[in-house]
Amino acid sequence: MKIGRLLRKQTSRHRKVRLGLFVALALTLILVAAGRIINSPATGTITRFGVLAAQSSNPAEPNKQYDGKYISFSYPSKYTAVPTELSGSYLEVYRIYSPRHTDRFIALGVVRGSVENDSGVNLRRNHLETYKPQPAPAGSLIFLSRQNGFERTVFIAHSDLVISIAAVDAAGNDITADQQEVFDSLKWK
Repeated sequence: MKIGRLLRKQTSRHRKVRLGLFVALALTLILVAAGRIINSPATGTITRFGVLAAQSSNPAEPNKQYDGKYISFSYPSKYTAVPTELSGSYLEVYRIYSPRHTDRFIALGVVRGSVENDSGVNLRRNHLETYKPQPAPAGSLIFLSRQNGFERTVFIAHSDLVISIAAVDAAGNDITADQQEVFDSLKWK
């Protein structure tokens, strides 16, 4: 009778050991398979919705046009307009961004006043360690900052109005050429 009980205990122990080994082997296989899946290259199709889907991949497209109350200009077709509401002392605002690089945009704002008393100009003049004055055409000022990416702002006086054209790229890419297209086509009304 003692031998029968001993055999049952050993069989029970062997089952537990075998079950433990089986579970450990199964977990190891699952972890190896998961590691291979995680480290394999991604495959599939990405569908872009909304504004991103509307982005043209043809750089030869003609520039887009803006015709506002105080100003009109053209801008590269790779940019998309962002609905922007007036705030503060702004008489007109317009903002465009690049759907391919959402941290890249150009913002325009028209205010009444002069370059000498413009708050944006004064801010930059008071922080020359951040905003470096650049050579500019007569009747305008240009400030460049590379502290947090790329920011180049042009201020242009016209009669009793001032427009600011700020080109910003958070990644630090120089987008002066895009800003220059806006600047070169700018017309006052």
